[in-house]
Amino acid sequence: MLSVILSILIFFTASSAIALGLVRDAFSEDSISDWVEEIDVAEIDISMFSSKYDTVSELLRDFLISQDKWNNLSEKKVELLLKKNSIKDFVEDTLVEYSEFIFEGKSGKGLTTEVIIDFMKENESSFLSTLDPRLDGIRLKFNYDDIEGMLDENLGDALSLRAIKNNNRTAVSVIQFFASSTFNVILWVLCVVFIGLLALLNLKRIQRVFNYVGIPMLILGIILTILYITLSALFG
Repeated sequence: MLSVILSILIFFTASSAIALGLVRDAFSEDSISDWVEEIDVAEIDISMFSSKYDTVSELLRDFLISQDKWNNLSEKKVELLLKKNSIKDFVEDTLVEYSEFIFEGKSGKGLTTEVIIDFMKENESSFLSTLDPRLDGIRLKFNYDDIEGMLDENLGDALSLRAIKNNNRTAVSVIQFFASSTFNVILWVLCVVFIGLLALLNLKRIQRVFNYVGIPMLILGIILTILYITLSALFG
């Protein structure tokens, strides 16, 4: 009976460690970079988060034209803006920051009004050249007072990493621990300990050790193969 329990624990710790490793790899900086490189930021579907907008480009256009005198901005120009490398770099850096916050416990700013305004100011010339907003033939500039007011009203510090941590300190600490490389090591150590205990219980029946360890590993292998095939079919 004890051997069966140990084999179940071996399966649980090994599968949990592998699953955590896969998740950490999926949200690594390289993986995020590859994902951002392939996506069309303008066409990201946000309908599940918004009852008014289907894509990022629609949201951004409404956001920009809400500035004084910007009502003639076309969605096509917004799409061109969202294809710029600087936008993709900003998306990538932001996602990496959140990933490092969860998996490595690193601090950062996250997506805040201040971060967005600073980013727009750094790239103002390039963005205005692409959008080319005009009124009576005169190119308009960003109205940062309007933009800051809209961001404060709709975003504020809701996605600030400091606010997330302060408002959910216990939950964040628990998530960061279970998502950490330290916990992954603990799982593998426990797996080895359980295998060792199983071997000690069956010193004179070594074939049973292979049976007890082999069967859960075989099941785990089948599950991982099915998962790999499914993910490959979904994401190419």
